Amino acid sequence: MKKLFFPIIIGITALVLAGIAAFFSITGMGRIFAGWTILIMTSAIELGKLVSVSILYRLWTDLKWWKFLLIPMTAVIMLLTSAGIYGYLSSAYEHTAGGMRMQDSMIRLEETKKTSLGQRIASYEESINRKQDRASTLGNLRAQQENRMDSLFAKNRVSTAKSVQAGIAVTDKEIGRLNDEADSLGRVIEGLRVDIAQVDSTVIALEAEVSSGEIGALKYISRTTGWSMDSVANLFMLLIIFAFDPLAIVLVVVFNIAWDKSGREEKKVGPRVVYQSDERGAFVKAEPEEIPGVIPGVIP
Repeated sequence: MKKLFFPIIIGITALVLAGIAAFFSITGMGRIFAGWTILIMTSAIELGKLVSVSILYRLWTDLKWWKFLLIPMTAVIMLLTSAGIYGYLSSAYEHTAGGMRMQDSMIRLEETKKTSLGQRIASYEESINRKQDRASTLGNLRAQQENRMDSLFAKNRVSTAKSVQAGIAVTDKEIGRLNDEADSLGRVIEGLRVDIAQVDSTVIALEAEVSSGEIGALKYISRTTGWSMDSVANLFMLLIIFAFDPLAIVLVVVFNIAWDKSGREEKKVGPRVVYQSDERGAFVKAEPEEIPGVIPGVIP
């Protein structure tokens, strides 16, 4: 029984791998072709594949030319299994990647919003600068008007001085208006900066969600290798399908080999011969009851 333990472990492992491969293959085929009939068809094909591999090993000589028909059929079935697994993996990846693409679109939308807010801020700041420059110019003009008004009052040209004084009032009013508008735009800019901060916070949260999601590792590999994330995912899927089902098939063959080897080893162990010692101490081949009073010994 101990000699059969290892072949049994190999057989169980082969069945588990083949069963999991069959599950993903059948599920993948079901996503490619709608309907329950494809599930029955692929299940029968998966069972036939395992039986075909065992037949090829055990009846290689007896199959004669039939084996040259069974070999390509088995290879095609393995390709179908791999195609089903690929379909399942690609469907699962597309589902996850679709959510990530939606998040990327949201990030781009937020970045566009941030750019628009930045452009508005730049426009308002430019307008503030113009108003401040205009207010500065008017301030210089007001200083000149005050000097002229003082000069006119000193020369007792009261009517002209009052006319200049009225112009100073208009200038003061215009300077006040420009300053008020600049202050109002400044408050608008502060509000826009708060909006930009909120956009940055949203972008950071979305990027963190993408990085910590199901395909965060794929995105990291894509960023470090320079490949597109679809190319990285496709590489992983190809590695999986080229290792998954072929490994199960190889283990089925190994199980048959190990099982036959353990059977041959069991047959090599012959029956034990029973000996006993007589009065002179010599061993003779006999049944224990043939020589009374003699303690039997078993020599292999």
